[in-house]
Amino acid sequence: MSGGELRDLDRPWGDLASEALADHEDDVMCAARSIAASLQAQTELLDRLRASRGPVVFHFADGRDVSARVAEALKDAVLLTVMRSGSTEIVPLHQIAGLSGLPTRWKRHEGRIPPRSMAAVLRQWSGEQVRVKVAWARRVSSGTIVRVAADHLDLAATGVADRGAARSELAISLASIERIQADDCPRVALF
Repeated sequence: MSGGELRDLDRPWGDLASEALADHEDDVMCAARSIAASLQAQTELLDRLRASRGPVVFHFADGRDVSARVAEALKDAVLLTVMRSGSTEIVPLHQIAGLSGLPTRWKRHEGRIPPRSMAAVLRQWSGEQVRVKVAWARRVSSGTIVRVAADHLDLAATGVADRGAARSELAISLASIERIQADDCPRVALF
């Protein structure tokens, strides 16, 4: 074989190598897209709420639309600072029907310390004797939280809207809570 014939044989090998490299790059890009889609599928609403830095509009199941800042994304609720009034509210996640203004970039929460629960914040408020307004089952009751159990809280209520009780201890199912507003919250901080 002459030198020209060897060069002609190298040309198909070069073409094959280029095709193989292009196929490999396509495979890598496809794998990267698959990993990105998988990570997005694992995203939870709480991850996006944790990443929010500015006001978010919450569209609640009861029909309210509220602009608020996320003070803390809890395991089962959101601790909010309402923009208009400056009040602090806890809203269970199941009461949030929709959100506007969430960040488009976020990281999945994988911290060593798991997020607190709504019950943990309520126990803190109970210890600090924070006065609250509890919206539950289309009622509103005011008072201080006496204790927080596994599935309910006890409220030293100053009145039950539809019952007219002067003062009593009221047991409220945590599942029935629509929101809890703190009248006098000494500190709202990320823990």
